[in-house]
Amino acid sequence: MGLSPRRRGRRSIPAMMLLGMFGLLFSTTGITPVNAELLDSPTPEDFLRRVNARAAVVGNHVYIDGGELSQLDSVTKSPPPSSARASNGNNATLSIDLSSSWKASSVEIKIAARKDVSGNKGPYALNGECLWPSPDGKGFYIFGGGASYGINVKNLDKSGIWKFVVDGDGDDGTGKWEIETPVPTSPAPLRTLRLTEQAAFVATTGGSNGGGGLGFSVGGTASAWTDPSNPKSDHISGMVVYDMNRKEWRNETAVGFTTGNGSLRGGAGVFVPSFGNVGEEEKNNGLVFILGGSVFAVPATTKDNQPDFVMGFDNVTFFDPVSREWYWQTTTGERPSSRERFCAVGVEGRNGTYEIFMYGGVDSKTEESYNDVYILSLPGFVWFKAADSSQEKRAGPACVLVGKGKRQMLSIGGKEIKARWTSADSFPQGLGIFDMTALTWSKDGSYDADMDDYESPGVVRDWYNKAENMAAVSWSSNKVKTMFLNPSPTDDSDTPTTPNTSTSPSSGSGDTQTGGKKSSNAGAIAGGVVAGVFGLAILGGLLFYFMRKSKKNRTGSELDTEYSVVGGDGDAEQHPVRAFPPANKELATVEKPAELHVAPEELPTDNNHHWELDGAETQVGRIDNSRVRYM
Repeated sequence: MGLSPRRRGRRSIPAMMLLGMFGLLFSTTGITPVNAELLDSPTPEDFLRRVNARAAVVGNHVYIDGGELSQLDSVTKSPPPSSARASNGNNATLSIDLSSSWKASSVEIKIAARKDVSGNKGPYALNGECLWPSPDGKGFYIFGGGASYGINVKNLDKSGIWKFVVDGDGDDGTGKWEIETPVPTSPAPLRTLRLTEQAAFVATTGGSNGGGGLGFSVGGTASAWTDPSNPKSDHISGMVVYDMNRKEWRNETAVGFTTGNGSLRGGAGVFVPSFGNVGEEEKNNGLVFILGGSVFAVPATTKDNQPDFVMGFDNVTFFDPVSREWYWQTTTGERPSSRERFCAVGVEGRNGTYEIFMYGGVDSKTEESYNDVYILSLPGFVWFKAADSSQEKRAGPACVLVGKGKRQMLSIGGKEIKARWTSADSFPQGLGIFDMTALTWSKDGSYDADMDDYESPGVVRDWYNKAENMAAVSWSSNKVKTMFLNPSPTDDSDTPTTPNTSTSPSSGSGDTQTGGKKSSNAGAIAGGVVAGVFGLAILGGLLFYFMRKSKKNRTGSELDTEYSVVGGDGDAEQHPVRAFPPANKELATVEKPAELHVAPEELPTDNNHHWELDGAETQVGRIDNSRVRYM
């Protein structure tokens, strides 16, 4: 027809004029001509970059959704010309088979489901959305996110939430999108929410209390690309909660991570099921950790999208997902530098520890990107840095646990802020494999489906093997110490470090599932780490007892340091843990809590423009009234 990029020949002047007018029409109506040579899943040879995608493992596949990608033209094998966009939205949900081993350079990334470009039968291309795995293990939800270049944002549907459901048993890595509508009593909060992108997000999968199915979105940035009702870009405070079992929405304040009425952007959420508030039945709700991110005062007090500060990692905050009570604890070890837009995963060790791995990110103050991996080990609250870093720095990656033994971390996409979209990722197809036990990157991107089970890295085991390390942990409160060391009897006398000023949460999903008893994580550590030292202590104690019967009752302070734990072999022991007064550094609180939901805004009249990607790819978050880009 004369419009094919592969056809060459002379055109008449009228034809050229018509073609130019046709292109102008597209550019002024916000519609972008589709390049037929750009693929939803380019070949490994044509792939260049992927940024701001989200990922989840469902069954034996990892599913990739959202973000933008760049690629070579499949015919000319050349990068996009300067007159075209350097990147385009991901218009398909992708999947990778995890049931067998592969190399990143050759593994097939298949199309699991195409998105409807009109947004009527499926979500349109999004950046930086929240992704919550569904509690039934058959799919995932997406919430929020910014439309790529603002395309199709006018089709935003706030009647429900988009849910991806795998086909059949999920073996073929395909599925379909559907809208899940909330219960009749719950749609109002959803319709009045100001949707955001780059929020910290996490979903609960159930502690020993059997809870699960709660999706959390904390903070984020709202713009005309996240919701056409937003007249301008703004940083949003508060926390959105979706109960996936009850189909209920809640809009709450988040009191645990900001100073003043602030908003968090680019943080990461990790659900830790192994620890938490322990009741008489020795069950817990798990804990949600919110790590890193940039903090903005609301309303904004800085210009050019610069945050008031970037969260550090010397003090971490977490909350009970059911009671919404927030807590804090100082950390030790080799802490990461402040950053946002990193990825994080958590995995339980064999001896009762729980490690949170975080990778990459960017300091939005200095625009310095990172290529390092850090590990926060619980219950010691100690940081370690992996010696092996990736070749390339990257912000905006997605990470998931993969393999039967949950020993490997799969990194998907991301790029250094200063890197161009037209440069090739050092990871083939943007896929990197990190061995979380050996703390090494796979040099050729090899994934081993049958790799041994995860075991805490040697540096972590060495730390716990020194009994004095756990004894030296300076707990912020007895309540926090209780949640991580599981004392008996349970002492619920302490109040949360920060009062719960949010609206009353729904009953959650803790009563919809049942779980077995929680074995003490600290007990496993105690059994394997200090058994020898403790044995000597028992002998010394018995000798002391017979020599000093008149003083057989110890002092109250000594009694306060005894905790009942379960050893690695299931035998109960007593492991003395030294108690310290709370550290001077306290959890920052919100002085003036602000609800997230606001009255619906009027539709902006200038929202139907198309904004081309300009040359300013070095900016962490380019913000201009109604839009923002994190590339």
